Amino acid sequence: MREVLQHVKVVLEQAFDHPEGHHLDQCIRELEEVQKMAGPKAQMIGDVINAVTNARNAQNQLFYTGDISSTNAFGEAYRAIDQAIESYLDEQDQYN
Repeated sequence: MREVLQHVKVVLEQAFDHPEGHHLDQCIRELEEVQKMAGPKAQMIGDVINAVTNARNAQNQLFYTGDISSTNAFGEAYRAIDQAIESYLDEQDQYN
């Protein structure tokens, strides 16, 4: 699951840098699949899906105007993904 989150993080960064060239729909589908297997972390993954969906919806706005609200949507998605990745790293550390 962590690998999917890391992949989505990379695509999100690329979509922020080049909003016209990267589509986040596939990332959202991947996250939805992960959510089905996330068990107690399903709500957290759902929050990540919502944040990435908001970023996807802000892509055109970012491309054409680059205003603060579109930038914020990407920032929120980035933070949500980062926190989810951290939760998996923390969990891994508990077992080591």
